[in-house]
Amino acid sequence: MSDRLKVLDRGVLSDDRRHIDASALREILERLELSEKLLAARHIIVKPNFAGGSAVPRESHAVSDVVFLRELVDAIHELNPEARLAVAESDSSGPGFAYMKFENLGLTEWDLPYLELLDLSRDRLEKVEDPRFRYFGSVKGHLYLSKQLLDCDFLISAANLKTHAVTKYTGGCKNLFGLLPRTEKFYYHTHISEVIHDLYFAQTPDLTVIDAFQGMEGNGPIIGRSVDLGFRLWSRDAATGDAAASTMIGIAPVGVKHLNLILGRSECKRIARLPLPRHKVRFRGKRLAFFNSFGLWLQEFGDDLLMYGHRSHSAYSFTLWGYLTLRPLLLRFVSLEKLKELKKKWRR
Repeated sequence: MSDRLKVLDRGVLSDDRRHIDASALREILERLELSEKLLAARHIIVKPNFAGGSAVPRESHAVSDVVFLRELVDAIHELNPEARLAVAESDSSGPGFAYMKFENLGLTEWDLPYLELLDLSRDRLEKVEDPRFRYFGSVKGHLYLSKQLLDCDFLISAANLKTHAVTKYTGGCKNLFGLLPRTEKFYYHTHISEVIHDLYFAQTPDLTVIDAFQGMEGNGPIIGRSVDLGFRLWSRDAATGDAAASTMIGIAPVGVKHLNLILGRSECKRIARLPLPRHKVRFRGKRLAFFNSFGLWLQEFGDDLLMYGHRSHSAYSFTLWGYLTLRPLLLRFVSLEKLKELKKKWRR
């Protein structure tokens, strides 16, 4: 495989479409200086992209290549047979329950004694806090993630490269959106870039695989056109790998908001100037982009209206109802903590 690998900035680019085995995986890990860490790991979790996985066929490019995924977990087990090994996924809209995704995509048929199928929506959850968060920990609520996920010592984000209706590009970082236990994840779409930013820092992957053999263009990430771009990008940093992959398909990483938030404008621009191979990919048209922008605005307005209704039905006086009406405006000028403090004083 050596002659099919190209070392990038914190990553390795492979145009080898042959099966991945333990020898090939070891070589990639050694080039990324991750071999010792994986061999020492006691609990390894692989997070594929199974968006729409409860309904789409197994060969769909909306989801990770399940043949490659099986080869990857076999190779990991051969390298580190003593480690606990799991493939993890959470619920999504549809209904897209995690266990239905495992069944529909054939993972339950593997029957591997060394592999667990981890349901991130039904595992015990733990609260995650980080001063770098931009969304969670604010008026929007706190972040809760699977305890087993948080306890693992080697996380792999195994994504496929796709265009995305909301984020423009989806790869290793956007794949972390699937760590959220909530079923109706579209709730987060109005602030999706900030959510991805927080997930990156909450549970940063040790290894990211961006599979462009299993790519999608056009109106991704579910109903776009399947495309094979002829490469896989392996990276020790999900954001850097994504910035390189997005550059390769003509999407400036500085224009992908979550990459801009994680890496910063200067780093995004530096990666975009690297001498990377380029591939022609089709994107959403301007008409579809209008529907996307209008829909997100409408959703955000609806979310605020929903919460206003929820709080209003518990009001016990016109004074409190007036406060609830003004609350969104007040939060533009004072913090949630300060507002809670003022509310306690008012109740006295």
